Formats: sequence, C-alpha cells, structure tokens
Amino acid sequence: MRNRGISNLIAAVMLMTAVGFASAVSAQPTDAQIKKDLTGPKTVSVVLGKPGTREWSSTYKKYVWNRNFTAKLKTEDPRIFVIVKGYASYDIIGGRFAFWRTFTTSNSYEGNAEERSRLDSELVRCRSDNGITERDAVKTRRSSVAPTGLRLTAQGCRFGYPGRKQ
Repeated sequence: MRNRGISNLIAAVMLMTAVGFASAVSAQPTDAQIKKDLTGPKTVSVVLGKPGTREWSSTYKKYVWNRNFTAKLKTEDPRIFVIVKGYASYDIIGGRFAFWRTFTTSNSYEGNAEERSRLDSELVRCRSDNGITERDAVKTRRSSVAPTGLRLTAQGCRFGYPGRKQ
C-alpha cells in the first residue's frame, strides 16, 4: 500500500512537471514585454496588432515568432512624428522567446500639415538641386529620405543615409 502511494505521488509530480513544461513552451512574450523591447528614447507610443504567429524563416533558417506593431516616434521637429509600421521578431530557443529584431514595413508622417507641406517642398528643392529627377524620387514621396541618400535635417539638405556618420 505504501509503495502504491509513493508511485502515485511520483506520477503526480511528473504530470505537474510535464504540464508546467508544456505551458512554458507555449508561453509567448507579454504585451508589456513586447512594448518594452520596442521602446526607445524617441518612442511616443506603441500599439500592438493581433496576436503573433510562429513561422519558419526560410531566409534565416530558424523558427521565429512575429507580432505586428505601429509605433509613433519623435522627430527633430516637435510638431511632426514618424509613424512606423512593422513587426517584432523573436527567436524561439528551447521553448523560450528571445527578442531578435524589428522589421519595418512602412513609414509615414503625422503632425502639422503646414510643416509637412514645407518639408515636401524642401525635399523637392533638395532633389532638384542635386540632380535627382521626379522619376528617381517617386518611391520616396512623403519621405525625407531619397534613394540616392539625400535627406532633410534641421540644417537643410544633406547627403548621407540615416544612421551613418557624416
């Protein structure tokens, strides 16, 4: 009788351990953790999309878990914000999720319409001063970055890609 009680106890402990392990494997990053991973010094807000999905990345040859987001970021001009849409990607390692990187799917601007209009006209002038045709710039309309690396800053038109030292 005593051996039966011990074996039942061992079976119960093993069952609880298996259930706990299975729930840990299926646990996904919380909304709070994802927002923390996406937030930086220029971040105003982050809105998460529908629940994430697990998928095989044929490019990187690994399983990842992705979650869509929309982030509002500050710019040099306090009246204008960049709206970034994309998805956060997490590595799935032994049933755990580790933040890997973000992938941007689109950028747009929000803010003072008059200021946005001024930026657009300044960008057109900047392009023409540097020999960029409208055809070259079509893909970057509503953007402060041209395909040739021209960008607008508070100091005016500059050559160079964002993030690179000048």
